[in-house]
Amino acid sequence: MSNHYIDTVLHHFLDPLNVGVIVDPDGTGTVGDMACGDTMVMTIRVQDDHLADIKYQVFGCAAAIATCSAVSEMAMGKALDEVLAITDDDIIRYLGEMRYCS
Repeated sequence: MSNHYIDTVLHHFLDPLNVGVIVDPDGTGTVGDMACGDTMVMTIRVQDDHLADIKYQVFGCAAAIATCSAVSEMAMGKALDEVLAITDDDIIRYLGEMRYCS
């Protein structure tokens, strides 16, 4: 079985946004999935209760890279309460579903 990613996922995988590290960030988060080996570190800069900058480094598959890129784009510039309200379902809707073909 091969999987085919839709255009949005491919865009964020092939040309990821906001990759990097913020020096002296206002916040840092790290998450990983030991089962599949994906690891992500995200740094943020906050100004006037809004996300002024967001950067990440990710070691993982195409879906992990695309997800980090998408989340960074979805969160940039939003109020912190809006950022914290982003759910897994919001990210899935933003990226679209992956199609699987045999």
